[in-house]
Amino acid sequence: MAIFSNLEGTMKKSFVVGKNGGSLVYENGSLKIMNYQQNDLIPISVANPTDDTHAVNLAYFNTHGGGGGGNTNILHGTTDPVQSLGEDTNVYFKLDSTSIVNIFFKDLGIWKPLSVTPTPDSNYVTDSTILPSDWVNSSGIYTYSLPESVHQRGSDIIVQLQDSTGASSLAQIIVADNGDVTISTASLPSTNYKILLIGATTLSTPYSKNINKSMWVSASGEYTLSIPSSDHDQPQGPLFLSVYQNTVDGASSAAPYQEVSVETTIDSNNNVTLKSSILFSGKVVISGK
Repeated sequence: MAIFSNLEGTMKKSFVVGKNGGSLVYENGSLKIMNYQQNDLIPISVANPTDDTHAVNLAYFNTHGGGGGGNTNILHGTTDPVQSLGEDTNVYFKLDSTSIVNIFFKDLGIWKPLSVTPTPDSNYVTDSTILPSDWVNSSGIYTYSLPESVHQRGSDIIVQLQDSTGASSLAQIIVADNGDVTISTASLPSTNYKILLIGATTLSTPYSKNINKSMWVSASGEYTLSIPSSDHDQPQGPLFLSVYQNTVDGASSAAPYQEVSVETTIDSNNNVTLKSSILFSGKVVISGK
């Protein structure tokens, strides 16, 4: 006869289920499941632990996030967490409809946000205006000097000189080892010129490579020098570059350098090829944005 069909039995305060089994004990307004000696509580299993209807104790709930395999230390919502929410070492994800907006960690009773402020980059291109009165006449050659201490773009720089119409000027551009720039022209400009510089920024560094004569590859009366994108490692996209030749000819690269014009090819993978009709030593500076 089943236990619960026994009316007299159900009126008792305790049952023993099975030989030396468990006891059902009603005491002080609660039902306890104990060993048959009734001196210790024993576990109870109801259904499968992965089922939504499974009954669990508090320890199991805290360990398994309510039986679903989650983590009760991780909370989320669409607004900042109120201080009364959660406890120390909890993590809170603030969300919008598509992404994580912020992350908070609770410490000493306070929700502390992950505040990451992006570092602003400095200007990629800087320019200086050269007035006609800024040129210095030296034996019929007019020069303009721009020290690195003034332009502050470093020694590995890309230089372009523009006239008042924005066209590139063919004036001689010399760059010293420390980045000082000297521009020379045979006639005094009558209008303002502008010197544009690309160099190191807060978040980027141009690629610079010294060129020795032995690095060029001769073919059909021309000389080529290849710089793979894996070498210059500049961002994929438009590249800017300056090619320099030693002002004093030599087998190896040596400052100061004069900016020169050579045929330049940049393929779809950002590999750079320089082509020249003469051998020279110098350096090349490449920058991507």
